[in-house]
Amino acid sequence: MEDKAKKKFYKKWWFWAIIIVLFIGAAASSGGSKDKSSDTSASKNDSTATSKTDNKELTEKEKADKEAKAKAQAEADKKAKEEAAKKADEEAKAKSEADAKKWQDFAAKNTKQFSAGEYTIGTHLDAGTYDVTFNGSGNFTVKGKDGTLLSNEIGGSEIGVSKYRAVMVDGSKFKAEGMGISVQPVKNTLMPYGNATIYAGYWIVGKDVTKGRYKAAAASGSGNFIILGNDGLPKTNEILGDSGVKEVVIDLSDNDLIQVSSLNQVNLTPTN
Repeated sequence: MEDKAKKKFYKKWWFWAIIIVLFIGAAASSGGSKDKSSDTSASKNDSTATSKTDNKELTEKEKADKEAKAKAQAEADKKAKEEAAKKADEEAKAKSEADAKKWQDFAAKNTKQFSAGEYTIGTHLDAGTYDVTFNGSGNFTVKGKDGTLLSNEIGGSEIGVSKYRAVMVDGSKFKAEGMGISVQPVKNTLMPYGNATIYAGYWIVGKDVTKGRYKAAAASGSGNFIILGNDGLPKTNEILGDSGVKEVVIDLSDNDLIQVSSLNQVNLTPTN
């Protein structure tokens, strides 16, 4: 008996039905996966964009806060400097006023007249620098605490001086003979380097006269012109004027002591 010819499986209808079903399923699966991937990517992109926006806003806020703090600090520093300057000015003003009041009190207390006689510094007059003028004519002397003769002037006559600058220290004594005297306190005021005028008495370089190189000349008459250095030894010792040299060139250093005797006026002129 002849066997019936068998059909191959791929020629059967159910085989192709299965293939079609599988193809449709695969296509659907692929499409869903792609959509899911797109959704995930879009979500990530949205998240990244949001993060960048948030970071940008945070950076701008931090920058604004930093600028605000810097501005506040600058204003605080400025205010502190202004207050410090104001305080310094007020303290300087208060000190100046106190010094002025102290000087006024000192000057009022020590502006005096003395009749002929001997007086002691610290008892009859406070230590300081004084202009001494003469009521009549006679002799004026100052001795140190150890008895050393510091000044010896004839005052109030044609051959004497009209005014004398005396430096009085505690324990020293001054004496007026044949006349009365008036004393007035004077401040040590530094004269700038340039033409300057001094008179009989003591002058301190750096406090009264500015250091430098000068020509010294007497305006009239003659007298002693002495400069003592820091070591106490004479740097210059001249008779200046009619009976001596017409002028002398001097080099003055700080703390040198100038002593002028028997001269009403000595002119100092800067020179090379």
